[in-house]
Amino acid sequence: MTNLVAAALALSFLQPDGTCPSASDAQAAFVSGSASEWPNYTEGPGARVQRQYPDTVLTAQAKFVPLDENGAAVCQYSNHVGWVITTALLGATKGDTIRTSYWRSEFTGSDPSQDQPGRETVDVCMKKQRRQAVPSVGCAFKTE
Repeated sequence: MTNLVAAALALSFLQPDGTCPSASDAQAAFVSGSASEWPNYTEGPGARVQRQYPDTVLTAQAKFVPLDENGAAVCQYSNHVGWVITTALLGATKGDTIRTSYWRSEFTGSDPSQDQPGRETVDVCMKKQRRQAVPSVGCAFKTE
């Protein structure tokens, strides 16, 4: 596969507005097997249950991991067991947010003494729902 073909396949999983596929689209792609063609596709501990019970609801979340000048656009899908699918597109930047979604910077270390303000390690896409923050895919990515 040429680099140009690989790049086209990698971008094809993002929606036209630059967002990750919805949870229902990811669920259908997982069941059909087409999700395995998404860039840097990995399965987590929830995949076995998702195969066993394909009608199990997935929760979707977009994440951005900064790396050098650009970063990784991450689309992650989870069920009640844990994450099912993670896919990452390298060389991306954060894009616009859609509707009530917003980017939130978080530290990934479990010990607050490791925190370095200004050096958060992940940006997660969230949205307000009934005055609570819930995971969202309403944050877009830009790719060049």
